[in-house]
Amino acid sequence: MLKKCISITLALLMLLSAMIIGVNAAEKDAAATGDTLIYFDAGSAGWQNVKYIMFFIYNVETGTELVDWGSKKLRGTQGENNIWSFDPTTIGMEDGPQYAIIFNNDEGGETYQLLMDSSCYGDTAYCTDKVVENLVDSNRTSREAKWRNSNLGPMLAITSLGNVVGETCPAHTTPYAMFVKFLTSDGRDGLQNAMNYANGKTQDEIINSVGSCLGLSDSDIKKAVEEAGLGDKPDPDGFSFDLSVTSFLSDTDEITVSISGIDYYHDNASIEFATVTKKGLNITVNYHDVPAGKYTVAISKKDHVTREYEIVINSDAALDAKICPIGDATLDGEVTTMDVTRANAHVKGRAPLEGYALLCADVLPQTEGITTLDVTRINSHVQKVKPLW
Repeated sequence: MLKKCISITLALLMLLSAMIIGVNAAEKDAAATGDTLIYFDAGSAGWQNVKYIMFFIYNVETGTELVDWGSKKLRGTQGENNIWSFDPTTIGMEDGPQYAIIFNNDEGGETYQLLMDSSCYGDTAYCTDKVVENLVDSNRTSREAKWRNSNLGPMLAITSLGNVVGETCPAHTTPYAMFVKFLTSDGRDGLQNAMNYANGKTQDEIINSVGSCLGLSDSDIKKAVEEAGLGDKPDPDGFSFDLSVTSFLSDTDEITVSISGIDYYHDNASIEFATVTKKGLNITVNYHDVPAGKYTVAISKKDHVTREYEIVINSDAALDAKICPIGDATLDGEVTTMDVTRANAHVKGRAPLEGYALLCADVLPQTEGITTLDVTRINSHVQKVKPLW
């Protein structure tokens, strides 16, 4: 009787084992079909001998990255004829949301954002001959990529320079809504930033160009401008501009202020305001009837480093400016051992100086850049061996 029970038990265990093996085999076969794979033709991009290609994907509406840029989890698999494959479901891509994908390699090559969703499974992306402005860094370019079969294409977007790139509008927005956001945003994706790099274009020219490239009618452009609270255009009669300047050292030396630029609403004509000089450590200068435009504000004072500010005026504006003594690498108004240490850190490459601080530490302009000679010269001032001023 015992032997019979053991035999029955063994038979059941063998049957159960066979069922488990069968299920695992079925799951393995299902995973191997590649139903959720996407492909990239690296040959079309000229990426012949790269070590790897990454499939970077993010949710277009939320901006959420499925996996951080540069993660090894994004590396695809190289196949025949330089066709690389990747399964986006392994990093959390779901049915429903719309995503954008960027293909990039170990040599710095990168494609522009290509829209995708689950309908793109099994499709192959390839590069065209077109090169477009990079959305993250306007100083760089990206290769345009498209799908061989999907209707989804390069993502329609407005760059930080106010250029329209791409062709397929994301599902969560419209060209009109995109345009209104551009007009109202204070960030890198807004009109104000585009105005800073306008290269002679007026605000109206930028607005009309962006709206037209988005496929909007003249009436839609006008409606969006009104919705954004910009009106037809900034007041051509001008605005007020209040300038406050903080300086150091002597309160009897004069601070000199000059402003020049271009007038957006008079054919970009050059404009220059009368130079203003006032004595003191802190001064204010009030300008009236300043035409809308792009201006350079230059501020100077004896024993200080001249400083220039680039501003765009489209409404009443104010600027709190500061100029610092020669040798003041820390921009605190004094030249101390801290400035010697800061300049030396720059020379050693540990903490590079930038912008105005770089100019202040360059006490020997006859030399190229900041060197140990500049550090020594600042130290001589601190030690009262040879004052800078």
